[in-house]
This record gives sequence, C-alpha cells and structure tokens, in this order.
Amino acid sequence: MKKLLIISVSLLGLMIIPITVGAISDIAQQNRQTIQQRREEIKLVVAEKKETSRMELEENKLKSCQRRETAINNIMARISDRGTRQLDVFTKISDRVKAFYVDKNLSLINYDELVGNVDSANLLAVEAIANAKGSIIDFKCDSSDPKGFANIFKDYAELQRLALKDYKSAINDLIVAVKSAQGSADSQTIEGDE
Repeated sequence: MKKLLIISVSLLGLMIIPITVGAISDIAQQNRQTIQQRREEIKLVVAEKKETSRMELEENKLKSCQRRETAINNIMARISDRGTRQLDVFTKISDRVKAFYVDKNLSLINYDELVGNVDSANLLAVEAIANAKGSIIDFKCDSSDPKGFANIFKDYAELQRLALKDYKSAINDLIVAVKSAQGSADSQTIEGDE
C-alpha cells in the first residue's frame, strides 16, 4: 500500500507539474499582454497630455497676444507718426538753409550737388514713410499670419528710419558747406573792410 501510495503520489506529481508549468507559462503570457496593453494605454495618455499641453500653450500665446494687440497697433501708429514729424522738421531745416544761402548771397562750387542730394534723400524719405504707413494694418492675433504682418511693418519701419537718417545726413552736409561758405564770405568782407 505504501508502494501504491508513492506511485500514485508520483503520478499525481507528474500530472501537476506539467499543469503547473503550463499554467505558469499562460500566466507569464497574460502578464506580457497586460504589460503591453498598459504600455499602449500609457502612450495614449501621454500623447493626449502632450496634445492638451500644446493646445493650452497655443491658447496662452493667443491670449497673451490679444492682451498686447492694442499696444502693438499703438506702437505702429507712433512709429509712422514720428517719421512724419521728423520729415517735417528736416524739411523745414533744409528750406531754411537754402533760404539762408540765397539771402546771404553765398557761393559754393558744389551747392547744386548738395541740394540735389538733399532733395533726392527727401523723396526717398517721403516714399519710405508712405510705405510704412501703408503697411500698417489693424493687428489681430487671430489673423492668418499676425507675426508675418508685424515683421513686414518692422521692415518698412527700419527702411523709414534709414531713409530719415540719410536725409538728415544730406542736410547736415549742406549745412556744413553753407557754414564754410559763410565763414569764407565773412573773412572776405573783413579783409575788404581793412
């Protein structure tokens, strides 16, 4: 009986072992599938969070831009108005220098060239200011390309600044030449009086 019991226990043990190894193999396979499913779920959650974060970032950028819309529009208008005011001041100075030259009956060899430089610089400045004014739009953040429109205005504003700088330089050259002509005319007058 002992022998029979040992044989039956051993046969039973052999039957349990394959079942147990098979069960362990099935459990491992299920665990792998569960882990793979969990990875896929985590990937989806992470992708959703990234998309949500990106959308929130875009919304925050839009809100920030919208808070600055008025300020941007005001800046564009001020830059354009400042260019117009500077042009007016430079033109008055240029006209006064030309009138002074004529009133004092001064003589310069290259006066016509200097006046031509001033006049051409004036025309370029007028054109640059008109282009800057023409590029002003009602800036809206939700338009198709707000950054592009702002950059276009920025480029025109830079051209306006450079044109006004060249105009100022041409006027300065004229002033220096007229001053030197006045100085030589004054010295000739003083020498003639002696």
